[in-house]
Amino acid sequence: MQAALAHENVEWVLQADQLGTGHAVMQAMCLIPDEHIVLVLYGDVPLIGAGTLAKLIAAAGEEPWPSCR
Repeated sequence: MQAALAHENVEWVLQADQLGTGHAVMQAMCLIPDEHIVLVLYGDVPLIGAGTLAKLIAAAGEEPWPSCR
């Protein structure tokens, strides 16, 4: 995966202990600026369309969400 995305501006975070998706997200959140919106999507739900995700992002931008800092 890292080789495939080598040309992108991607920062990798290691989840040393496999403690679930929520834990994996927590490992990375402190590296993400507060003004960014993060979506956690599972690979086994490929039927979510771009329009649905755009609406979700727009709705998320309407609320002040707490940061991990």
